[in-house]
Amino acid sequence: MKKILVLGRSSASTQMLIQCLKNNAYQVNWLEERRNDKKSLLKKRVKKQGAFNVLGQLVFLVYQRYLNIMSHGRKEEILSDFGLIGSSTADFVTPNVNDNSAFQYISCFNADLIVLSGTRILSPKLLASVDCPVLNIHAGINPKYRGVHGGYWALVNDDIEYCGSTIHRVDEGVDTGEVFAYAKIKVTSLDNFVTYPLLQQKAALELLPSIIKSLFTGNCKTLKIEMDSKIWTHPTIFQYLFYRLTRGVK
Repeated sequence: MKKILVLGRSSASTQMLIQCLKNNAYQVNWLEERRNDKKSLLKKRVKKQGAFNVLGQLVFLVYQRYLNIMSHGRKEEILSDFGLIGSSTADFVTPNVNDNSAFQYISCFNADLIVLSGTRILSPKLLASVDCPVLNIHAGINPKYRGVHGGYWALVNDDIEYCGSTIHRVDEGVDTGEVFAYAKIKVTSLDNFVTYPLLQQKAALELLPSIIKSLFTGNCKTLKIEMDSKIWTHPTIFQYLFYRLTRGVK
């Protein structure tokens, strides 16, 4: 039985991924990253984007709690194909996927494949030490919607053709690795900012098993990409409300 190691934060998307892999008869272990560097992360973001923008992002983060409550039924509908979401528990927990304890765990596990789910960027040292392929499911179409919330920004830009997710090989860049497949989504009137990522993950997981199989048999091909490249960030509450009112993007 092939061994797959998931490196991911605790989220519905991670649980969906783990369940998908288990349903395809893989041995799955989960290394959970529980970040404890929120303060330093905020300081870096303020330095890069400015205090006003970051404040707006934090306010929108609070508003997302309301969206999550209002979207409970729609989220349950999307997740219904994945059984008991939240039933998987982590085999190893670390505050930083790049620290020495995580490095040792990853080395000892000797995985046939590693799949990321919402961790920080892997360090060059860690990537260089891994002998197996490393994949990521990115919630956006690379390289046009690198960074975060690619599905949302595609809708804001009325760029429906590029609303979806990307299954790609992980390299040292930010969502810059070779692309294996794109998974496009269609949103409904019931969807909004908190359900777009679940739709993107669900669409990608429909393709992932065949990609993994082709990787293990040596028949996996990458796509030739010709499109603009841009990194997107978290929206502020001001941006969200503006696009909600002017473009109807929820």
